[in-house]
Amino acid sequence: MSQRKSAAVVLGVTALLAPSLSACSIGGDDVNDQAICVDRNTEQRVPDDQCDPNDRANIGVGGIFFWYFLATRGGAFFPAIGQRVSGGTYSVPSGSYRRGGVPTAGGSVPRGGFGGGVRSGGFGG
Repeated sequence: MSQRKSAAVVLGVTALLAPSLSACSIGGDDVNDQAICVDRNTEQRVPDDQCDPNDRANIGVGGIFFWYFLATRGGAFFPAIGQRVSGGTYSVPSGSYRRGGVPTAGGSVPRGGFGGGVRSGGFGG
């Protein structure tokens, strides 16, 4: 095979794989669930630095601070620091998710989550 044909094949394969590779990028915002840190005793959101970003099994820091996962469907509401949580789960989701990075003031989030958090998890990257 000539060098020109080899280069064309490599470029073609790269073009086909580019969309799936970008979905796996560390900075990607396309996640199904977003985690916030919660004091399990009070069910209130606390600053993310209270939770361990590497707590893959979500066993909690000191048995108190756990990641709380909320779906990032369009219009999902995230509580501010000090507000009670609801509508989510302490179970680590099977799909893609991100821990931390939700503004401390909370609010609604468009599909795909807020930028700048710690990305972890499941499918797609």
